[in-house]
Amino acid sequence: MKVRSNPRAPWKSLRGDLSEAPEWVPVDLRHNPVMPADPTTLNRRRRVFRQLVAAGCKEIAVGQPALSQADFSFVRTLLREDLIPDHVTLSVFTPAHRDRIRRTFESIAGLDRAVVHLSATTPLALGNELHIDHGTLLGLVRAAGEDMMRCAGGRAGVRFQYSVGGFGPAEADFTLEVCDSMTFLWEASTDRPVILNFPATASTTAPDAYAQRINFVNHHLTQRPHVILSADPRNDQGTASACAELALSAGAQRVEGRLLGDASRTDDADLAALATSLAEQGIDPKIDVPGAGSGAVLPGVMSRRRGSTRPVQIPS
Repeated sequence: MKVRSNPRAPWKSLRGDLSEAPEWVPVDLRHNPVMPADPTTLNRRRRVFRQLVAAGCKEIAVGQPALSQADFSFVRTLLREDLIPDHVTLSVFTPAHRDRIRRTFESIAGLDRAVVHLSATTPLALGNELHIDHGTLLGLVRAAGEDMMRCAGGRAGVRFQYSVGGFGPAEADFTLEVCDSMTFLWEASTDRPVILNFPATASTTAPDAYAQRINFVNHHLTQRPHVILSADPRNDQGTASACAELALSAGAQRVEGRLLGDASRTDDADLAALATSLAEQGIDPKIDVPGAGSGAVLPGVMSRRRGSTRPVQIPS
């Protein structure tokens, strides 16, 4: 078999430089339809939120309040009952629609800190299907970003996140153009960095290709010091952990995934498995997971303890 070498592979020079854990952002409460134990009741949601806080998570995705009344009510309950510690920031998800953006900001009214997460697609995922040119797509994304700025009204504690929908197959140059445009629009700064999230909604590329795309953005962003790069791989091909670790080597500083939920082959990245991997490399994961000396239960066991009838699964 012929040995192949890729001199552009980012981890060739960066793999050994990984010395600290990323920011972990659990999405257990955002992806309710497939979450173990189905936290449809308010009490269950409270319990899951407390578990995530106890694990040491500093940013927690709590749902899509513009699309779900249950999510909207849950966010308001957390605020009303003063359940959000000072060191924890809520993240709320919104599509790129004006009415949805307004509703999302209504849900966080009164919060001192929040991340508003905008998801908007890229050309190969939408433009090529609907024959929308790059300029039109960029205008649609920027219009949503401007709506978010108006709704935020200058609140210093509200930060912005942009997810590059269809990141895997998207054109690298145009992805960079959109990311640069959003960071300038949102006036990214050291005190108020913009989060750029790169989801692999359906894995269409190998982990090394995913990492190389993040590496490209990492090295070419105009305002790189004022941006947090976030990995958000999926596990439909069983490669989420590999994608995430290589993305960290390529410059990502943040990872979205599940912490308490069962791992499955169509699910988010398993944060417990990733954090355990870092701990085995001698890196403090900074969250309370098995393998980090915490004595916490394995992720799959959580669903059984909350009364789920689903079988316990071993994290992949």
